[in-house]
Amino acid sequence: MSSFLKRHRFQTCHASYYRGFAPGQPDVGFYASARRGLLGTTGTMSLRHLLGLFFGLVCTLMVGLAAGAIWLVPTVMVGRLMPWLALPIGWVLGRVISGWVYQGGRVSAAVLAALSMALAATYLSVLIAAARIAGSLGLGFFDTLRMSGLALLGDIARLTITRGDLAWYALGIAAAAIAASRLRHRAAPTRPPGA
Repeated sequence: MSSFLKRHRFQTCHASYYRGFAPGQPDVGFYASARRGLLGTTGTMSLRHLLGLFFGLVCTLMVGLAAGAIWLVPTVMVGRLMPWLALPIGWVLGRVISGWVYQGGRVSAAVLAALSMALAATYLSVLIAAARIAGSLGLGFFDTLRMSGLALLGDIARLTITRGDLAWYALGIAAAAIAASRLRHRAAPTRPPGA
């Protein structure tokens, strides 16, 4: 009698494990629906993260271009290149990217800040090349940008840049990454329940 009960209990547990039903236990449909809901939530979070990263990348490119254009103003006023400005500009870009543009992980913010600073330095070099062509030929600045083309301006910028300039730009990129990774985001204040 005892062996019959043990065999019957084993068969019941075996059937509940593989078929998903047992006396007093929920069926497989409950677990399947819960699993589908969990996967749907994970997919939504991943899509939201990708959209946030894409928006942060677009804003990073725009901020980098704006920083390069602003960097050109004191360069034209003084009449010579000031590559040491890469340090404060890189630090400000790191704070801006991490504080307002992308508030995700620190590594992603540091990468975006470094990309923004590299784009600012590249854009500055292209604009300076256009300014040199405009000054040599007596043309307008915007006319020179339109007629020269990006390839010619890029070649002139590559030929006129020095190793010292590249070193300052590298330091600015590092400063941007450090500033973005060290900034801590303030947590939103929690409201007491029932407030």
